[in-house]
Amino acid sequence: MPFFPQAPRKPRPFGPLLALAVALALLAGACDKPGGTAPAVLEWGEATVGDVLRVIEAPGVVKARPEGLVRVGSRLKGQVILLTVRTGDIVRKGQLLAQLDNRELTTQRDQAKARLDAAVSEYERTEALFAGRLEEARAAIAAGRGKLDYAARGRERRDALRSQGHISQDALDASRRDEAVAAQTVRAGQAALERIGRERDAELARTRRELEATRAELELSEVYLSMTRLESPIDGIVGQVHTQEGEQVVAELETVNIVTVIDPRYLELWVYINEAEAAAIRKGTPVRFFRPARKEQVFEARVERVSPAPETVGKVLYYPAIVPLAPLSSLELRPDMNVQCLVKMEEAGGDLSVPNEAVVARGGKRLIYVDDGRGGVKPVEPQLGLKGNQRTQVLSGLERGQRVALKLAP
Repeated sequence: MPFFPQAPRKPRPFGPLLALAVALALLAGACDKPGGTAPAVLEWGEATVGDVLRVIEAPGVVKARPEGLVRVGSRLKGQVILLTVRTGDIVRKGQLLAQLDNRELTTQRDQAKARLDAAVSEYERTEALFAGRLEEARAAIAAGRGKLDYAARGRERRDALRSQGHISQDALDASRRDEAVAAQTVRAGQAALERIGRERDAELARTRRELEATRAELELSEVYLSMTRLESPIDGIVGQVHTQEGEQVVAELETVNIVTVIDPRYLELWVYINEAEAAAIRKGTPVRFFRPARKEQVFEARVERVSPAPETVGKVLYYPAIVPLAPLSSLELRPDMNVQCLVKMEEAGGDLSVPNEAVVARGGKRLIYVDDGRGGVKPVEPQLGLKGNQRTQVLSGLERGQRVALKLAP
């Protein structure tokens, strides 16, 4: 018994029901005949073999990793007299970025160079002076040795004559004194030579120390002078200019940043994938992206990893898929630049497929209306696979080249 009581129904006459059944049967028969009222097809398509792609669109932002930001600065204080770059410029390694006032350091460098020239001249003069004195001492020693040899031969000769009684003892003693004086002269010359050598070594050491000190002073002044010329250490992109011409740089304890150069090898693209699609992103997933202002310039890359930390936008979670950029595309892009991305989620290649418009949902089923060969259409329920952006994969139930209805008359 029903929960709610109902009024008794009156019996319906049998005649009208029979007439309605007959009319429906006649209508069905007319639709099955070649000349019946089949649905009119406004547009036909075809089942063909090809690739089926499912691609999603997602926003992307170009970002620079922290290690890709190279800060160029100076530990010197001074005025910025020249800036040669602006934010966004592409620079090469060794290119001048900025110049500090270097007049005082240039003067110090020139003075150090003059002192170095003087020290070199003093060293060379000292070396030449002692070389002459040593040569004189060696010549004196050589002359003394000659006299000594002569005196020794004379003494030997007089020794023989004295033994034979031809000369007196005084003559022999005089010869011996001459030999002793000559020997003393040679010894004095050798002592003088050694003394001059010691003096030379001491003087050359002193002048060499002065020379090295002035050379170190010059090198230090050149180092300081080079620090006034700020050059790019890498090939990269100027990310930010922190000063302007005429501004005074005060660097006391730490380096003051003047220009930040971005290393393009450390640029990457963050593609924001919604939580419904993020689980399907894998390492190596292809990504194409372009700038909205230049849609004709399309770059290609592949996903390296997906960040586990989502970002919420309008109550929807987005997971950043991180894509490394190739050097060529990195030079075209800039940090914080927005791009439009196309991410290839799924692909079925070489299978039969139909346009998405051919698939119609009816009563919980996916149907396709095909040409029945009699000027009409008939519904079929094939086994369908991947639904791409433009075509749907057909696993079975259709044949290659079979015509399918894309649009039916209302």
